[in-house]
Amino acid sequence: MSRKYDKFLIEHRAAVFDCWQWFKKHLPDIAENAELDGFKHDASKEDPVEYKAYDAYFYGEERTPEIERAFEYAWARHIHLNPHHWQHWILHFDDGGMRALDMPYKYIVEMVLDWWSFSWRSGRLTEIFDWYEARKENMLMSDQSRATLEDVLRDLRKKISEVYVEDTLLRYVDDPKL
Repeated sequence: MSRKYDKFLIEHRAAVFDCWQWFKKHLPDIAENAELDGFKHDASKEDPVEYKAYDAYFYGEERTPEIERAFEYAWARHIHLNPHHWQHWILHFDDGGMRALDMPYKYIVEMVLDWWSFSWRSGRLTEIFDWYEARKENMLMSDQSRATLEDVLRDLRKKISEVYVEDTLLRYVDDPKL
């Protein structure tokens, strides 16, 4: 077991939880409709199959073909056990076709929390929006899921802007040095 990967998992889950608390405070309509109280984010990463592969891939000495293959299997397992990943909702047909199914609302919200947790940890709360813009064309999602996702992201962007301005103004008014 890697201390670095353990640390990452602890910090990632804490950031997802912090983002969830922020949503509950600042975006209560989204939070209430998501019904995520008590969820355990990325629980499957504790399983040795995923844990060992992720640890070796991200924190190992070198990425051998065997490590890359093990990671690919772990990632496939992870997205199929964790419905907050958009890839979980892709239906593959025997004829080679595929179709994106509609994601339930709570998983869309958890997906946003998952993505936003990286912005949260970096302290750059709006980087999620550039991240999504750079990748959205490669995300196979149903029209309904994409519209819902983009509504949540729009509400998040607006609220970040409001809270930031509000917080800045409050600090300015309360700071005796200014």
